[in-house]
Amino acid sequence: MSAQRILLVDDDARALEALATSLAVPDTGWELQLAHGAEAALDAIARQRFAAVVCDLQMPRKNGAAVLDAVRHTQPDAIRVILAGPTEITASVLAMHVAHQFVGKPCPPALLREQLARALRFHAELGAGQLREVVCGVTTLPSPPRVFQVLTSALADPDTDIADVVQILRAEIGLCTKVLQLANSSVFGLPRPLADIKQAVTYLGLRTLKHLVLGAEVYGGIESLRLAREFDLGEEQAHAMAIARLAAEVVAPDPQQADLAFTAAMLHDIGELVLAGHMPDVYRRTKAVVAACRRGEPLSPPDRELLDLHARAGGYLAGVWGLPEPVVEAVLHHHRPSQAAPHLQFLAGIVHAADCLCHALAEDGDERRAAAFARLVDRDWLSAAGLTDRIVDWIERAGSLGLERSAVAALA
Repeated sequence: MSAQRILLVDDDARALEALATSLAVPDTGWELQLAHGAEAALDAIARQRFAAVVCDLQMPRKNGAAVLDAVRHTQPDAIRVILAGPTEITASVLAMHVAHQFVGKPCPPALLREQLARALRFHAELGAGQLREVVCGVTTLPSPPRVFQVLTSALADPDTDIADVVQILRAEIGLCTKVLQLANSSVFGLPRPLADIKQAVTYLGLRTLKHLVLGAEVYGGIESLRLAREFDLGEEQAHAMAIARLAAEVVAPDPQQADLAFTAAMLHDIGELVLAGHMPDVYRRTKAVVAACRRGEPLSPPDRELLDLHARAGGYLAGVWGLPEPVVEAVLHHHRPSQAAPHLQFLAGIVHAADCLCHALAEDGDERRAAAFARLVDRDWLSAAGLTDRIVDWIERAGSLGLERSAVAALA
């Protein structure tokens, strides 16, 4: 495997050398290149391609966001990381439209290496080609302006509490993902990863969240995606909410798992937004294959490869953005949780079972719903998890939720 070239950018020579020293460890396969200041960085990216660019946020003349914006346009498949100090949180929030991840200064060398290595692993797994360029090029997901308006209004109300904000965020896929991405950045010095939106909002606080919403409003239109004609954002979000409720209220075995399951299920189809906005022809073919699979039709090998394309796109995007590993695995393997890492199959399985239940609910009667669930479910996972005897109970409880038929009928 060829070395992965990484560009390190800072206007402070000592800080730049220290950063290089912290990343110069054996067996990483990384080739480090240093750029002293923004102009040197722009010159470097004009001459060479990089797997990742790690850039200080505050620099004279051109800041780190401007450098990463240039990287985004000229090398969209590169991983982009912002380095920000504790007094630069607001600026780093407004720079989120160009960065995949945020790293706080000073950052423990081991933590920085781990974050970069994880992002580069997903970068390598994507392989060279259009999918990697598309996934790494995505920085914002389309969000209905109505949600921004509601959330902004709620944050302006002094009586708004955390529970109100969480309820609003849980109804919107793109913003929910961005809050998790920001909360898990090392800018905030988390002692452990946060995979639940309620924990993330609690940790960030309403003031910082207000800056996040402002950044989303200001920069949300920068990547005005021309979504595939067949894509209905409102329908997809209703479908995601239905599966999130099924995961949390029906499949999850306890309240602690329920919060995590809700978040993972809400994000499980973010790959659909990626394909619909950047690869519309592939999106159309993928949706046709998924529909055929739901009907129980036999699939050709190329069709099977397409079947999980949106799951791969969404899972790798979550990984590049630095979301917690259980959520990444749940998004990546929500069709076949038995293929997830053994210690991470449980959450992926909850989301998968909720997805199967959602589609089964489109049928009339418990017997037809049970047959549809049996046709769709990953039997290897279900058997290994010892949950085969829960199907009847799940279907009965799912039917009692009163979910809208439009939400359960949408194909994921």
